[in-house]
Amino acid sequence: MVKEYRRLPEYHLFGLRQMNIQTILDIGANTGQFVEWIRPIFPKAKIISFEPQPDVFKHLQNLAQQAENWIAVNIALGDIEGSVQMNKHTEYSPSSSILASTKLNAQLYPSSAVQEKIDVTVATLDNWSREYSTPFEKSLLIKMDVQGFESSVIRGAREVIFGADAVITEVNVKKLYENQTTFLEIVSMLSDLGFVYQSNIDCGLDSASRVISFDALFMKMD
Repeated sequence: MVKEYRRLPEYHLFGLRQMNIQTILDIGANTGQFVEWIRPIFPKAKIISFEPQPDVFKHLQNLAQQAENWIAVNIALGDIEGSVQMNKHTEYSPSSSILASTKLNAQLYPSSAVQEKIDVTVATLDNWSREYSTPFEKSLLIKMDVQGFESSVIRGAREVIFGADAVITEVNVKKLYENQTTFLEIVSMLSDLGFVYQSNIDCGLDSASRVISFDALFMKMD
């Protein structure tokens, strides 16, 4: 039986709400905005948030320490191990990226123009998970908000992602970062790991109501 949904996507989440999510990996956590949104939906889930920016991480860690089942980890995730330079947007930290931002980014988001380079620790999620003392509880939801760096994160997390049930990832439609991962690349990489694109949960628009970016939901194929 086909049911027509008339409520906004954030209410029904295209089947995600009906899943028994036990663990959430919050990749690119910033100050915990995603956790604030997802926690009421899955109040008992264990959350592990990854954020590389030291000053931003301090705020995130303070929030995590005051909550149950929430761990904050001060690293970036990618496809290498070691250290990497990050472009920190000093006036708007959520848009900071390992990738260089474009002129269009500064035009659309003037607060991203002021930047400084910082060194951050980077690791692959697969290696990090092997060293993590506690196995991830099933079912697993992975969220990525890494400002165009998605392909690197996925390459370093194939084992973990393969065992997940759902992935939410931000996708940039406009070219906001140099060499950013495209939507088609994300679809291809996640399809290889057994996921199918489900729908968009949310999107950002410019002044002419054209899509700049959106949050895409992928779910494991039955």
